[in-house]
Formats: sequence, structure tokens, C-alpha cells
Amino acid sequence: MLPEYKWLSPKLKRNKAIIEPMIEMLTKEGKNLRILDAGCGDGSVSEKLIKLGFEVWGIDKNKEALKEAEKKGVKVFEGDLEKNLSFQDEFFDAVWCSNVIEHI
Repeated sequence: MLPEYKWLSPKLKRNKAIIEPMIEMLTKEGKNLRILDAGCGDGSVSEKLIKLGFEVWGIDKNKEALKEAEKKGVKVFEGDLEKNLSFQDEFFDAVWCSNVIEHI
């Protein structure tokens, strides 16, 4: 995992308390949801979502992190969350945005 994204690891106890309940809520909505992981980093969370059957797209500014996310099966694109994204309305069923807002 990239050093600057190590804090995001879903293996950390403090993140498990947040990540696991959110994933549980998504699974109640059904499988095959299309999810945008806004600020996906190296795809640690996205990978968990993919393993549960979700289609995950990830956006991040960090090209190196996106390479790692892509290896995990995330459909990645480089982008800036402070700008308009070029997706059609209602393209995604859900948006995952964890540990991002404080950086904007």
C-alpha cells in the first residue's frame, strides 16, 4: 500500500468501525450496484466492494494510487472532486466518499 494512503486501510480498527456499517447498508440495497468511490486512493475500500459484487468506479488525483486501484479491479479515472464530473445524471447508484471531504 502507498505510504500516504496507509491510514485508509480497511484493516485499521478505527476505519472498520466506519467502513463495515456503510458496506452493510449498501449490501441491503442489492447486488450489482454501480458505485463511485470518490477519492478512492489505492482502492482498498473499492476492492472490498468489488468482492461483494458491486461495479466500482474510482476517481482520485493521485496517478500512482490509481495504478494500484486498477490492479484491484477498480475502473479508475484521474480527476478532481472540486470540478464537475462528466457522468450522466443517475449514472451511479451510490457514491462512496470516505476520508475525503477534509482534504477539499
